[in-house]
Parts: sequence; structure tokens; C-alpha cells
Amino acid sequence: MKQSLHLLSILILSTLLLWGCTEKKVEPIHYGHDYCDHCKMQITDKRYGGALLTNEGRTLKFDSVECLAHTHHSEKDHIKEVYFVDFASSELTRQDRIQLYRDESMRGPMGTNIQAHKKEMNLPKINLNEAER
Repeated sequence: MKQSLHLLSILILSTLLLWGCTEKKVEPIHYGHDYCDHCKMQITDKRYGGALLTNEGRTLKFDSVECLAHTHHSEKDHIKEVYFVDFASSELTRQDRIQLYRDESMRGPMGTNIQAHKKEMNLPKINLNEAER
């Protein structure tokens, strides 16, 4: 009996250690169900938004680039990865594969008209720091 409890304890401890060492990935945005971690509005438009993956493995979700930029600015020491929703495909895409643009003809959720695109566009480019404004 003691040996069985000892083996069970080792098995549980090993499982917890392995679970804690697994690579955390960004969670997808569930449109119509998730809420923006900055402004608390429901995330509904599949063309806008993004996510931040924290150092602890938590996914913060946003309805717009502007909301993501505000949180990124205040929490940048705790952020592991930045993702934006590609305007054309609605896919969460890592920051290094995306370019931000301002398009005055397409009103975004928070009114600053910022879009993220995987492909080159004939629009004014901006960086993440400019998206806060």
C-alpha cells in the first residue's frame, strides 16, 4: 500500500512538472463570446484586434489594435509575444509578420482606423507606439 502511494505521488508530480514545462501558445479569439481585456467591449469584428501572450502563458485578447497598444505599452515587461488579426484572413498573426496601416476610409472599432495586414498595402504605415494615439 505504501509503495502504491509512493508510485502514485511520483506519477502525479511528474505529470505536473511536464505540464508546467509545455510551451504556452496564444489562444484564438472567440468572436461574439470574448471581451477585450482593455476596454471590456465584446469582440465581434473579425477584421480587427489582436492578442498578447504574457510571460506566464496567459492570452490577453483585444477588439482593436489601439486597445492592444495601450496594454502593450503599460505591460511590455510582461509580454512574451504580440499577435494581430490580419485584416484580409482574420488569422491571428505574429507581429514580425504583420504591418500596421492607417486607412481613413475603413472605420475600426475604436475609431483610429488602424488595420493589420500580412501583405504590403498602399496605405500609410504606422508602428505599435503610434497606434496608441
